[in-house]
Amino acid sequence: MAFMMHDLLNSLSTNLKQLHTDEDGFPVPDYTSTTYVGGLQTAEDFGGRIRQEARRRGVGRARKLVFIGDGAAWVWELARVNFPAAICILDFFHMMEYLNELCQLLYGKDSPSAQRMKMIWEEKMQTDQVAPVIQAMHQRVKDLEELSAASLESIHKKIGYLENNQ
Repeated sequence: MAFMMHDLLNSLSTNLKQLHTDEDGFPVPDYTSTTYVGGLQTAEDFGGRIRQEARRRGVGRARKLVFIGDGAAWVWELARVNFPAAICILDFFHMMEYLNELCQLLYGKDSPSAQRMKMIWEEKMQTDQVAPVIQAMHQRVKDLEELSAASLESIHKKIGYLENNQ
């Protein structure tokens, strides 16, 4: 049941926007044409439903297709199966959630250093410098002298999330 509820929550937040172009050829979103796909279903069934809706909305005319996800393995698998040509991008909210948690673990909860590193690393992430940020995180872990096994495990898990979603 938890898996199906997770699917439901993700399906409710998924939408497809039809884009039109202005006189200069730049895309202009048509907010009146947003549609939503949702239901209590498996990831496989949900993938078929959003693929069907994307086709109905003219996805075949798209020159480039972007699939934004939360980093969950089942979401990327859904994209791979249903939209194999899509560029998969981790959504900004989840990236920042993990980045903030890592800064807190690596530099101290609510410390000025954690806030400073979050700002520095966020700027780098926004300019597609993900690999150097991850390298810096690994170096910071090596530089720390005293970490509990639980903290170290949590840090590695969170860094792994960013590594798997870059």
